Amino acid sequence: MNERNNIMNTSKTRNLYYVMDEKEEMFVKGNLNNHENSYTGEIDRAFRTYSKEEAIHISNECNDIGMNTKVVMFTWRCTLVARNVKGIENNSGIKGDRKLSELNAGETFKDGNGIEYIVCQQFENGTAAVVRKGLFDHRLYFGDTNDWRDSNIREYLNKEYFKELAAQFGEDNIVEFTRDLISLDGYDDYGKCRDKVSIMSLLDYMKYHKDIGDCENIYYLLTPATILSGCSYKTVLYIDDNDLPNYTLCSSIMAVRPFFVLKSDIYVF
Repeated sequence: MNERNNIMNTSKTRNLYYVMDEKEEMFVKGNLNNHENSYTGEIDRAFRTYSKEEAIHISNECNDIGMNTKVVMFTWRCTLVARNVKGIENNSGIKGDRKLSELNAGETFKDGNGIEYIVCQQFENGTAAVVRKGLFDHRLYFGDTNDWRDSNIREYLNKEYFKELAAQFGEDNIVEFTRDLISLDGYDDYGKCRDKVSIMSLLDYMKYHKDIGDCENIYYLLTPATILSGCSYKTVLYIDDNDLPNYTLCSSIMAVRPFFVLKSDIYVF
């Protein structure tokens, strides 16, 4: 076992999307993830978002009222400071001072960048966990239909976000697991699929809500409200701002709350 107590700096490039007039002289007014139907010449008072899909959605809304806008991307580099507190390092290189298998449902742990997760359930060789506060910098629309297998969110979580998660916990320590895509009204046409990273279903939320608590933001579930065998393939469930299940169109833009399983023999902060 190795003891560590140092600070590690890493740089990361991020894309930030603004909505501007066609001549790129004025910004749509607002702030992060909120906009007004007016212009400003000051970038600090401009609407901006980390989600390209949301920026396009806002631009289309502005164009519908005659503002003639387009999306412009700015790329910037930030420095992430991760403190490796004194602890132990296991064979997989995961550093921390607590063994994940020893945490109870409802307890929290952190990765090397300080992002907080909540333990949902301990299995024989794995630990189900969810991000405590959700990915509110990455508000996405679900997809063209409510089929999780084809969801934009699923693609993002299992590609771009998976790389971020693997950098913290190790790719081999993230366990693929089965997702049941049964609809709220009982249709199972979508069957099941397997994810490395997912979001909660309605059944997951019912099972774990008492341990993970309220999130104070709206975010998607993967459960369809109904499907074409019922009456529609365009509605999907989400957790509203009262922390209750509700349903919306799958074209809606909202936050995601990554849900995944880690090997339980790793050490975490």
